[in-house]
Amino acid sequence: MVEAAPSPTVARLAGALYLGTIVFGLFAEVGSRGSLIVGSDATATARAILANEPLFRAGLAADLVMLACYVGVTTLFLDMFRPVHAGVSRMAAAFSLIGIAVLAADTLLLLVPLRLLATTPYLAVLGAPQREAATLLALKVHGDGYDVFRHLLLDAGLAGVAQRLLA
Repeated sequence: MVEAAPSPTVARLAGALYLGTIVFGLFAEVGSRGSLIVGSDATATARAILANEPLFRAGLAADLVMLACYVGVTTLFLDMFRPVHAGVSRMAAAFSLIGIAVLAADTLLLLVPLRLLATTPYLAVLGAPQREAATLLALKVHGDGYDVFRHLLLDAGLAGVAQRLLA
C-alpha cells in the first residue's frame, strides 16, 4: 500500500519548527550564554551572569522552546518520511528523541550557576572563588552535552541508518 505524500501544510509546519529549533538554539548558545561566558575566567563569568541574570534565564527558556520545537520536527519528520522507508524513519526518530532527552538533561546543568551564585546560607561554606569555579565548570559540562548529542546523532545515527539501508 502506497501512503499519500505529506500535505504542504505539514511540510511547512515542520520547516517552521525546524527554523524555531535553529533560532532559539542560536539565541540560547550565542546570544545568551555566549555573551556571558568569559573564556576561562570564572570570576568574570560569574559577574556577567549576576549582572545579566534575565538574559541568562531567557537563554534557559530558549533552550526549552528549542527542545519543544525539535520534538515537533521529529514527530512530523517521522510521519513525512514513513512512506519512503518506515524502518529508517522510526530509527531516525528514535535517535532524535534520545538526543533530545540528552539535551533536556543537559539543560538542567544551566540551573547550577543560578543556585551557586545565589546568596543562600547553605552555600556559605564555599567561598566565592569555589562557587565561581563550579559555575564555570557546570557551563563547560553543559557544552560537553552538545558534543554527546552531536556524536549520538551523527556517528551512531548515520551508522545505524546506513546499516539498515544496506540490510
